[in-house]
Amino acid sequence: MKVLQRKRKMVTNTIYDPIKDKSLGKNRCFLCGVKLHKSTRTEEHIFPKWLLNMFKLWNQKLSLLNRTQILYSKVRVPCCKECNTKSLAKLEAKVERATRNGYRSFSRLPRKILFLWLQKIFYQILYLEFRLVLDRSGKLRGTILTKQDLKRFRMSHMFLQAVRIKTKFHKPTPWSIHVFKVQKYPALEHNFDFKDCIPLHTIAIRMNDIGVVACLQDNHAHQSAFSSHFAKIRKIPLHPIQLDEITAKMFYKTSLLNRTPKYLTMFARDRLEVISMPLQGMSSKPIYDQWSQEEFAKYLSFYWKMPFEDCYQPPDKVWSFLYDERHRLRKLDIKT
Repeated sequence: MKVLQRKRKMVTNTIYDPIKDKSLGKNRCFLCGVKLHKSTRTEEHIFPKWLLNMFKLWNQKLSLLNRTQILYSKVRVPCCKECNTKSLAKLEAKVERATRNGYRSFSRLPRKILFLWLQKIFYQILYLEFRLVLDRSGKLRGTILTKQDLKRFRMSHMFLQAVRIKTKFHKPTPWSIHVFKVQKYPALEHNFDFKDCIPLHTIAIRMNDIGVVACLQDNHAHQSAFSSHFAKIRKIPLHPIQLDEITAKMFYKTSLLNRTPKYLTMFARDRLEVISMPLQGMSSKPIYDQWSQEEFAKYLSFYWKMPFEDCYQPPDKVWSFLYDERHRLRKLDIKT
């Protein structure tokens, strides 16, 4: 019994809370919280070097939530050597190999691996956003994140511990992840795109013939509701503009979720257990608010970079590159 207790204590002590400990700083590893010294300090690229090289992103700019623009090559967070060269390196190696092999290989990645990789990018950007805001204001007063944001921030950090600690995510899992086959442009640098929405915990990424759209904290709600719908879409290789439409749909649908995802975490034997609490609860009210075509068109306008008037015709018509007037899938050729 004593041995078991020691094991539990050893695992529990490996997790720290960056918000509770107020240790969001340059001298702490973003993942495990260990104090950094000359011999242990490294910087973890939010977008890994293999990705920057593959799509020539070193001198491209990423737009942050506070409208700051920063080079992809400069988007980094403090990390210890142990986390960087071991735990995170193993994760990156699996995703890199699948990405280089294309859609078929990537679509077979275990969803837990893909979730952790997307969660890593999302959390690190959130971490950077929070750090930048704090640096600019000098105090929490200037933060653009609410208390609810901070709670979900802490949960994102907890999920990410699965990179270095044995973790079981019970069903329904916290995530909804959809992978699509996408057509490629002739120029390599045009075959990468990235979108995220920090408040919604949504993320979308396009890499060559791979398109991924995900919500990282919806307790599998979107996956359960729309898997059959997206199965039909997967029958054709999508034009990138069609993937943008799917991204707009999923991001907007997530904004209509009227429940706050909650989780129960505990240690059992030598691993962390994560249990997603049922969204429906005791209420008979649908978990999503009513869809508005006009509001959806605003998302389309933003992601397509098209005037709102070109996307929406009152009272409820929205232009679609996915479907024609008879609701049949459009087959768009990227060459034309």
